[in-house]
Amino acid sequence: MMKSTNGGSSWSQLTYWTSGYGTPVVHSDHHAIAFDPVTANVVYAGDDGGIQKTTNGGTTWTSLNNNLAITQFYGGAVYPTGTSYYGGTQDNGHLKFSSGTSWNVVAGGDGGYAAQDQSNSAVAYEEYVYLAMNVNGVGV
Repeated sequence: MMKSTNGGSSWSQLTYWTSGYGTPVVHSDHHAIAFDPVTANVVYAGDDGGIQKTTNGGTTWTSLNNNLAITQFYGGAVYPTGTSYYGGTQDNGHLKFSSGTSWNVVAGGDGGYAAQDQSNSAVAYEEYVYLAMNVNGVGV
């Protein structure tokens, strides 16, 4: 996310995708932004990671997701025994669900479609951007 304080003549980086590039870290792929009409410096941002809020013009951000597991899946695949599930997600990688209530990351980045080898349960396929393919999280 970028910010201008002079009507757009110059811009500065406001948020970063990962801490390796800087802080504050806010999920990328912004889809919505709303400015509080009553309180200055309060901004809401909606992106692939949910909803974040700043109360100081973007210096710091707070997640408003309350641990909600909301992810856009492109497609999924089922383990041959029906005990595990795989899915490619928008900007949240390929995820695998085996038990309990949590999903684990198999491959990061933009996840695409997923497939499970029905004759060999140890083999799963993940699509990445530009039709790049991974097998069990490793590029092929």
